[in-house]
Amino acid sequence: MKSFKKQPNERHPINIDFTNLLDVGETIASKTATAVDSAAVDKTSTVVHSSEIDGSKIVVVVKAGTDGESYKITIRAATSSGNVYEEDVLMEVNEE
Repeated sequence: MKSFKKQPNERHPINIDFTNLLDVGETIASKTATAVDSAAVDKTSTVVHSSEIDGSKIVVVVKAGTDGESYKITIRAATSSGNVYEEDVLMEVNEE
């Protein structure tokens, strides 16, 4: 699982690239981005600002978070061929 660190007040994009998973001519048709904290409590509205499809990538803008907490962000891509791919990213929030 990929991971990154951010401070509580930062807001910035993360890019999830599905290029190597897509067949020739296959595109990302829809996406979801969800987040849970270390206790598996849904924190999507707290830490996911927005998400969009950018070609073969999904761009998720993350925000906020509680100092000292980790969040698992799950990004799902449903494709034009009916496939579903998923990537998990660990976001660690630390005031430095």
